[in-house]
Amino acid sequence: MNVCYGSPSGHTIESNIELAFDPPELSRWQRFWRSGWGIATAFVALIAAVLILPLKALAVAAVFVAVSLGIGGVIAGVRSSNRGSGFWDGLGRFITDNWSSSVALGMGLSLVSFGVGKAAAWIAKAASKKQVASAKRELFVIGENMQGRVELAAQNFGADVYGGLPNYKIFKAIYGAKKATKAGYKHNKKWIKQKMKEGAQFFDIGSEGLLPTSKNYKMELKMLKKYPHVITRLCP
Repeated sequence: MNVCYGSPSGHTIESNIELAFDPPELSRWQRFWRSGWGIATAFVALIAAVLILPLKALAVAAVFVAVSLGIGGVIAGVRSSNRGSGFWDGLGRFITDNWSSSVALGMGLSLVSFGVGKAAAWIAKAASKKQVASAKRELFVIGENMQGRVELAAQNFGADVYGGLPNYKIFKAIYGAKKATKAGYKHNKKWIKQKMKEGAQFFDIGSEGLLPTSKNYKMELKMLKKYPHVITRLCP
């Protein structure tokens, strides 16, 4: 008899106590999922998935859980068989010990994925509505040379232009060109403010030369500098 490995009877020499397998210490993760809290968490995740997920997403989650348990169970079964404890014993132990974590993770990931998808769809829908709203805005063309450039561009784009001071010619005849020009400038500025308040879209075709010379056009550019609904496209 080799005293280094115990007696043939399966008992230690000193105490005559039967030898037994001492399982490895469980990690915190393993202890949690085998506890009441872990099992409760798994059931909560499963119930939430059944109530929230559509049938197709729920089926995908169930397949994920089944596959993860199946693969892990087969590996555990093979290892158990190699140790002489039997394949089915290892498979059953693995499923018993790991079903709660697999269910919680599988259903939890599916819920998160579903939520992210819903959020992305909502954002896309909101952006689409914003684009539609923007498309419905009034469109006005601004630039230098009203008759020679601005009105022609507006016709091509199906847009509108600033109509000028009402009864400008009569005002000019009564009060003179200087006062008429000043009144037209104030009216133009008031019109721009109102259209900005209404959320109109402006199409800027630019100046005739390298730099703008029109006082009214320079005023419009200054007012629209930080306005978000301006499209700049220089035209001849």
